[in-house]
Amino acid sequence: MKDDEYLRELIGRACSENKRQRQIAFGQLQAEIWKSLSRRCLQDTDYADAVNDSFNWLRKKLPEFEMELPNKRDRLLRWFSTHVRYQRKQLLRERGQEQGRKISLDVAVAPESDSALLDWLGDDGKLYQQKSAIDNLEQWLKEQQKQELREVLQAWLVYIEADPEGRLQAKDSVRPECNCHCLVRDYKLAEDRKVKLSQVAKQYDINYQTLMSLWKRHCLPLLVELLRESSERLGYDLDALLELNELQIIIERWEK
Repeated sequence: MKDDEYLRELIGRACSENKRQRQIAFGQLQAEIWKSLSRRCLQDTDYADAVNDSFNWLRKKLPEFEMELPNKRDRLLRWFSTHVRYQRKQLLRERGQEQGRKISLDVAVAPESDSALLDWLGDDGKLYQQKSAIDNLEQWLKEQQKQELREVLQAWLVYIEADPEGRLQAKDSVRPECNCHCLVRDYKLAEDRKVKLSQVAKQYDINYQTLMSLWKRHCLPLLVELLRESSERLGYDLDALLELNELQIIIERWEK
């Protein structure tokens, strides 16, 4: 993708009131974004579908892109790619539900086991094996459930980073430019964990205690509510998710 000045001009035309100018500019913007995407999208049908759906989303959301901030190219690509990841997760989940869950009889009953479910199947269609093997199967099923819960957790993290419905951008935040979504995206999900909340408060010229109060009294409860909705929508219990070590680590870190 070309430099920021070109991008500013292109986005400006893509948001124009002139329909023809808007269509041409958005087509050029699509072409620029396609050049920056991984070749994976040419091979993965789910990924390509997610990209196409995300372009429809971007067409509606483009006027909300913050043009005055620097690094327009990187921010636009990150914004778009985040939604692609979220959309792909949704597509995979929906398509998986349509096909139903299938368990292969050739799969090992446990990661370190030489036995498969097919080995346990008798002529009457029932499973026969000693108690130790049954214990292995139960352990395997628990691990399968944990993996599914981790996928729910990952989908939630992608969702709150993208915030496609704008629920983390409440108007009752301290400042319009500093809301729960900003804190989640730029601070709590930042790879650089050296960033401190006090630095964020200084960046936005907001009292530290005020910002901490916003995070603990408003943002955290809202994030938990979004997690509850995500888990219930996908057929899982929130309490089961809360038992995941990965989520416990996130919550412990976020409560500091």
